Amino acid sequence: MEKQLLNIISTIRKPTSGTVYYKGQSFFDMNEEDKAKYRYQTLSFVFQDFNLISSMTIKENIELPLMMNHKELNKSKEELNEIVKDLQIENILNKYTVECSGGQLQRAAIARAIIAHSPIIICDEPTGNLDTKTAQEIMELLVEINKRGTTVILVTHDSYMASYSDRLLTIEVVQLRKKY
Repeated sequence: MEKQLLNIISTIRKPTSGTVYYKGQSFFDMNEEDKAKYRYQTLSFVFQDFNLISSMTIKENIELPLMMNHKELNKSKEELNEIVKDLQIENILNKYTVECSGGQLQRAAIARAIIAHSPIIICDEPTGNLDTKTAQEIMELLVEINKRGTTVILVTHDSYMASYSDRLLTIEVVQLRKKY
């Protein structure tokens, strides 16, 4: 159910009823070009399984949104250095995904989301594959990102991780039985 909600927010799927608005405009009144523009200008994603490209270094993975938005990488070098220092991954920038731990990969995915400067970061079970200590560190990072003005939409089944939120919405799935 929550995956469907993320797909609706991401304009990948239409709701069965109702509509979703962002800044007064319905997603589903947009043409495909405008939807694509909305996605890359408004949304960044942090996935449970990281979604990093294994043939690229960690640095290249982090810089990917900049390349896709045709931003000059040299201008973003200082910002990149600051982000990776905050996330404690400056020592893995030239490594590939197979050379990194799950916590390092999740931090790289978060760095990629931060450097894009998207007003909304959607996190789908970002701590699901991590040990408790690393999961808490990731949640503290997301809280800090939120305090800086970025909306963080987090899907989790872990009530402790959900407790980091200022606002909590619970989706309860009820399965109805068919009458025969």
